[in-house]
Amino acid sequence: MAGYQPPFTITNEMVSLVSSISEKLGQLSNYKSFESKPHLRKNNRIRSIHSSLAIEANSLSLDQVKSVIDGRLVIGPQKEIQEVKNAYKAYDEIGTFDPFSLDELKRLHGVMTYLTVDESGTFRRGEEGVFDGDRCIFMAPPAHLVHGQMAELFHWMQEARSTVHPLILSSVFHYEFVFIHPFVDGNGRMARLWQTALLTQWNPVFQYLPIESRIHEFQDGYYAAIARCHTEGSSNTLIAFMLEKINETLSAVMQQAANSDTHLSEQVRKLLGNSRVAYVPSTNLAQGLAALLHFDSTRSLEENTVIMTKEAKEATGGSVTVAVRDSVVNGITVHEGDYLGILNDKIVASGSSVDDVLDVMLADGDYELISLYYGADITKEQAEELADKLRERNDECEVELFYGGQPLYPVILSME
Repeated sequence: MAGYQPPFTITNEMVSLVSSISEKLGQLSNYKSFESKPHLRKNNRIRSIHSSLAIEANSLSLDQVKSVIDGRLVIGPQKEIQEVKNAYKAYDEIGTFDPFSLDELKRLHGVMTYLTVDESGTFRRGEEGVFDGDRCIFMAPPAHLVHGQMAELFHWMQEARSTVHPLILSSVFHYEFVFIHPFVDGNGRMARLWQTALLTQWNPVFQYLPIESRIHEFQDGYYAAIARCHTEGSSNTLIAFMLEKINETLSAVMQQAANSDTHLSEQVRKLLGNSRVAYVPSTNLAQGLAALLHFDSTRSLEENTVIMTKEAKEATGGSVTVAVRDSVVNGITVHEGDYLGILNDKIVASGSSVDDVLDVMLADGDYELISLYYGADITKEQAEELADKLRERNDECEVELFYGGQPLYPVILSME
């Protein structure tokens, strides 16, 4: 099997999902959603552990898993309690080991299965299959081939890491690992742990994303995707499934991070005293500004909340960022280094300059006011030149320029 190449084909659907995931990761990084919220990080880690174990029939509830991790007494099957302790130790090591090392994989399997299986940290020596009742629906490769197949898989990852996007590579690994089924027990847990470890090396935020929870929620689809890969002889279906669930997880986590801001610090609570507080949801700067501009101190809290929420939902916002790889998104050909125009969370333009992209983004709009917030990646002079060009092309539209200082996004727009 020298030079083994796992069978898969990168599709337009995969490229679109990779682009969407990358954009959301940029937004998470930009607004420091996790760095400032340790309670979210811990809660999501617990959810990941509970879900990954539940997929493999561990019966402990989320509250019981949390209690085990917190060191409290839990009444339940001893093996399942030990599985929680093991998983917590294994997940706690994410970011500290090399996920491209086969020796580390075996060592972490020893952590994951400590005191729960006899062959812990070593490849299986017997034959394994997946059964539906008495019917064998999948037979893993013979045991004598496991070491060679795993060595080839890791060799491919080491070679492909510079050419295959981590989101794709980690999903290919996930399927190939499940297919080889290298251990007597814990293969599913290790596949999910290792994909997270591979993604964390690319972007540290992945160690706190509860992707396993999304898989658990769509467990039938997860197993169906794996079964279809067995039939088709490629990992395409599981790649698409995993990318979809990662994308959905990021959307949920971004909302979670925003909602958590309603839990005010003690200092802020003291300043507010007995004041009542309401939450107006927004997902971008344009929505936040639209909500603020429609606040009226003469209205009641309830009236302001309804009106501000309505205006936020109707606000139009856009941004310009830089593409990190070649792709085709929404029928638009994108080259690495191009500027991408994003309007209401959808990529609508790609070009070699910010000016060209803004031209396409604003072509169909009939706006009275455009607020332009320029970021850390362009100078004040460049931003003023952009604003002047917008005024020339939209002579009946007022254009305001502000310094935002945001990374990753040279320009953020709010249009009314």
